[in-house]
Amino acid sequence: MAQSDNNITKVTSPYNFVPLPDRVFFPDWAEQISHDVPFSDGVSGKIHITLVAETPIFVRNGAASSADEKETSFSHYAAPDGSLRYFLPATSIKGQVRSVLEILSFGKMRLDEKAMFAQREWDNTQLYELKTPKEQQKIRCGYLRRKGEDYEIADHGKPWRISQKEIDSMLGTDIFERYFCDKGNGKLTDEQKTAAYKYSLLEDLGLRPGQLTDLTFSAASNKNGKVVVKADPSGDRCGSIVLTGSPDRWKKIRGKDAGKFYEFVFPANSVDNHALSSGIFDHYKFIYDRADENGKKEWARIRRLIEEPGADGGYPGAPVFFRVDDKGAVKDFGFALLYKLPYRRTPFATLRQDTLRPDMADCLFGFISKTPGESLKGRVFF
Repeated sequence: MAQSDNNITKVTSPYNFVPLPDRVFFPDWAEQISHDVPFSDGVSGKIHITLVAETPIFVRNGAASSADEKETSFSHYAAPDGSLRYFLPATSIKGQVRSVLEILSFGKMRLDEKAMFAQREWDNTQLYELKTPKEQQKIRCGYLRRKGEDYEIADHGKPWRISQKEIDSMLGTDIFERYFCDKGNGKLTDEQKTAAYKYSLLEDLGLRPGQLTDLTFSAASNKNGKVVVKADPSGDRCGSIVLTGSPDRWKKIRGKDAGKFYEFVFPANSVDNHALSSGIFDHYKFIYDRADENGKKEWARIRRLIEEPGADGGYPGAPVFFRVDDKGAVKDFGFALLYKLPYRRTPFATLRQDTLRPDMADCLFGFISKTPGESLKGRVFF
């Protein structure tokens, strides 16, 4: 809950019982720590504690496969006599003690380096620039896929558009008009708004991914750089139909606010490849893999296409929309024409560089650094 007082917004939470310190304590001896040469005035010792379960405790069995979501037993191991011995993992206690030390020693904030947030502020074109026609002209289409340890986007140029009516006619169905045309059916549910739902409707008809790829089209119109195509066995354009989510149903009478009526066709020929590091991919995974249940289904579909390009004769990767910068590198991308636009900086990037050095908790419990040779092994054992 947010409260406003003299234009200062205070965010309250039942867990914010320990305020952030006004200053951070960094030991001046942090850089002298070595496991090879101990401090001459260093001390060591043991602390014995007794834990009392004032409320029920459950720690999931970490020895089980992480993929086994059905594992519901308490953490345990098999003793030599065949009996099960139950225990609290040392790391569970270690993490809690470290958190207490961070509070007591005026420790620094710790932010996930992969945490990257995005926005889609429709009514703020200064912040969400993709809403402007000028920026939409820069959007390209292609396929995101794995390449070794990293990823790449195969650039297929500017996307074309195809109406849902035309897709129905081409496939000999009425699915798009029946499910997505405004016929007094009310608003779409959250599940029906996803691209995964559209693909599932086609799969229910026995249509496989390969039946949407490598088709021929002819241009029906070209207005403001938006090429609309229609299915044509003898057409001079080749491409694949790509479905994206719909915010709501479309109206038969076209005009302003008539709803999303068009899907997309990605041209068949690739014109370039753009490399993506695994780090950049992890940032985007953070954005798209932290949604509700429908969003998770959508991400599962996308991730499968990334890892298995061309499966079942389908897309050669996950269809994406993207922009490039002046040097031809990928600037940003998403899975709809008006995709979520990442903020230019991550929360981690807002931290001052002088706050990244080791605090007391780092010196005692250790830390992992991406810079070779700068990680520190912990010296506290449980």
